Amino acid sequence: MLLPTPPLREAAEAGQEDLPPAAAAAAAAATTAAAAAAAAATTAAAAAAAAATAAAAAAAAAAAGIDRECV
Repeated sequence: MLLPTPPLREAAEAGQEDLPPAAAAAAAAATTAAAAAAAAATTAAAAAAAAATAAAAAAAAAAAGIDRECV
């Protein structure tokens, strides 16, 4: 799940022209932090999906083992 960070970054960069340097730096830092948070959320979602896939594969392997023992 990707979050729409590029439009936020573009908006922050466009607004920096009217801001004093300190405010522009703060806006850039906030934009970078938002992008990092979005990347962390994406990584966490991918890790959760990988864990769910591994759990499903383990359950399927266990079910196949049970079927093999019953035959």
